[in-house]
Amino acid sequence: MRRVIPGLESSDSAIESEIATRLDRVEEELEKAVAADSDLLSATARYLLQAGGKRFRPMLV
Repeated sequence: MRRVIPGLESSDSAIESEIATRLDRVEEELEKAVAADSDLLSATARYLLQAGGKRFRPMLV
């Protein structure tokens, strides 16, 4: 699920599409990274991911 980052709309649809694709991949990798055997640990990690703030740097590099 791609997050929308306000103020980062692009007039270049190719760039915007590439950024969206990469952000989707970042989201998938973050979900994989927080997978755990413990339900409590998984729920806590998902909560922290939903808080945001971990996606801006990957978009730039």
